[in-house]
Amino acid sequence: MHGTVAKGTLRQDDGEFVLKPTPHQNPVLAKVLGGFATLTAGLDYAARGVTGFNFYSSRGALEHVLPYRELRLRAIATARKLLTTGLKRGDRVAIVAETSPEFMAVFFGCQYAGLVPCPMPYSMYIGGKDAYVERGFIHVPASGSHGGVIASGGIRRDAVLSLAALRLLGAGKDEKKTLALRRYVLGLALTALTKPPTVYLRQGCNLVIDPDKTREFMEVHADGKRTPAMVTHDGAISFAASAANAFGLGESRTVQFDTNLAKQDVSGDAADTAKAGKKSAKKSK
Repeated sequence: MHGTVAKGTLRQDDGEFVLKPTPHQNPVLAKVLGGFATLTAGLDYAARGVTGFNFYSSRGALEHVLPYRELRLRAIATARKLLTTGLKRGDRVAIVAETSPEFMAVFFGCQYAGLVPCPMPYSMYIGGKDAYVERGFIHVPASGSHGGVIASGGIRRDAVLSLAALRLLGAGKDEKKTLALRRYVLGLALTALTKPPTVYLRQGCNLVIDPDKTREFMEVHADGKRTPAMVTHDGAISFAASAANAFGLGESRTVQFDTNLAKQDVSGDAADTAKAGKKSAKKSK
C-alpha cells in the first residue's frame, strides 16, 4: 500500500504510518524575523504557513509533530478552558516544563487568555529537594502567587463504591430488616458518591472539573465486565430518602463532641475506662 496521506502529518508507506516532520520553509509565506506586537500575533502569522515544531526523543527519533496552525487552534481552545476555571487576566499559571506539544499548547494558551505562564522544573536531581523547598517550589501555588497549575493530560480522580461489604450487614435472622438496613446504607453511600464536588484540594491546588467532560459511572460485575451506569445525585437522594423511610429512622439528635473521649478512643484508653466502670458497678451491687 503506497501513497501519501494529506490529513495531518502522517505519511503512509508500505501499510505503516510514519511521522513526517514539518517543512523548514514556507513556500507561500514571507519570512518575518520580528516586529510583532505580541507573541500571539507572531503565532497567528506563522499559522498561515506549513512550518511548526518537531519533537525528537533522546535517540533522535521523531515523536511528535506540531504545525503552527494546529498549535494556534489548540492554544485558543486551551485559553477558553483556562478562563472557565476562574482565572483572571494577569494571573500567573505554573506549568510543568516538559518538552511536549501539551506544554506549547498551554504556554500559548496563557498568552491568548492574558495569563502569565510560569514554567516549573519537571524533575529534581537527587539530594536537591531542600534547595527547591527553600525556593518555595514544593508549596506552589501559594496565596497571592500563581493562579493555578496545569497538568498535561489532565488529572483523573476515581471513586469506588464497593457493594460486597453490604452482604456482611444483617439484622439478625429477619430478612426484611436486613434488606432495609442494606438499602439504607447503600442510599447514604450513593448520596456521598454522587454529590457534586466544588473543588478538590491536592498539593495546595484547588482542582476544578473540566466543563467539557462529563462524569462517568461504570458498574463492575463479578466477572469483571463493565457496563455504563446511569447514576445521578437527585436519583441517589430520592433512593436514600425512600430507604431511610423504610428502614425507620429515629428522631434526630444533637450530640456534643467530647474531646477527652475522642483522645481516649485514639489512645485505646476508652476500653480500659469501660472495663473499670463495669467492675465498679458490680462491686456497688
